[in-house]
Amino acid sequence: MIHSVHTNDMRLMGGLSKKMPITFLTMGCAIVAIAGIPFTSGYYSKDMILANIWHSGDKALFWCMLLTALMTAFYMSRLFILTFWGDDRDHEKHHHAHESPFLMTGPLVVLAFLALASGVLLDRNGLVYKLLPKPSISVAATAHGAEAPAEAAKADAHAATAPEAHAPAEAHAEGHGEHAEGHLPHWLHLALPFLVLGSIGLAFFFYRGPDYAAADSMKSSLSALFTVLDRRWYLDDAFDALVRLCDKVAALAFWIDANVVDRVFVDGWGLLTRIVSEISNLLDALVVDRTVDGFGGLSLDLGVGLRGLVKDGQIQEYLMYVAIAFSLAATLILTR
Repeated sequence: MIHSVHTNDMRLMGGLSKKMPITFLTMGCAIVAIAGIPFTSGYYSKDMILANIWHSGDKALFWCMLLTALMTAFYMSRLFILTFWGDDRDHEKHHHAHESPFLMTGPLVVLAFLALASGVLLDRNGLVYKLLPKPSISVAATAHGAEAPAEAAKADAHAATAPEAHAPAEAHAEGHGEHAEGHLPHWLHLALPFLVLGSIGLAFFFYRGPDYAAADSMKSSLSALFTVLDRRWYLDDAFDALVRLCDKVAALAFWIDANVVDRVFVDGWGLLTRIVSEISNLLDALVVDRTVDGFGGLSLDLGVGLRGLVKDGQIQEYLMYVAIAFSLAATLILTR
């Protein structure tokens, strides 16, 4: 249905039985089975579960599970009525609705057949008890669990003295135990189908349409409960609040990254490095380079001046300047 209507909101469906006849019939088989209509698979499975809980001795759990089973029959009938019966409540979605392809309807037909027939087939000659392991909830494991070892020892000692006399009684006890674990009390077994049919009838009463006056009346009288259920126990709101909180945390982290980490540490450190490099370049250009150039120019001028004092070809003058330079060097070395 979701594949065809493109929504999972039953309030936007309705009247799909003519648009999707195969899905309508197979869904109907699944509804009667899960509701527990007699001779369907759900009838037998529900009866087995409730019977074993009943004989476990936990009556509170039994009535809770029985209420759950009746609620299942109610809300599944509600799903069936709101989806397939009545008039369409969204003309656009109803107009585009169509039957699913065989790849989807084929398995639905097989499952519908199993939902209707598997219970009867498995119940024949106790086949289900042969295929499934013994339930964990049983009379021997709960109600008589504490006294079972002592009673078993007494039974073994007594049976050792007179095995033939007690064989029929033991066989009767085993047969009774198997029956107790597999079936409800007779009055409850007869009443259960009527309770299920009552739940289905209650769903028809509230949602038969076309105005759903009975359902709206109950909704107005129990508005607080309906609000909680309609808001899905506020789980979606809590999830949305968590998403919004994560968005705010992400926005804060982005702001810190952009305005603190990038601007202060990354861009600020880069700017400081650039300033230091500009100052270093300025000092190199104004002080170091000019000092080097000044010493080079001084040496060049000094060499030119000294060259002007020397006449070409006058070896005695060369020797005199060498002697003066050697004397000055010796004087500086010796006087230190």
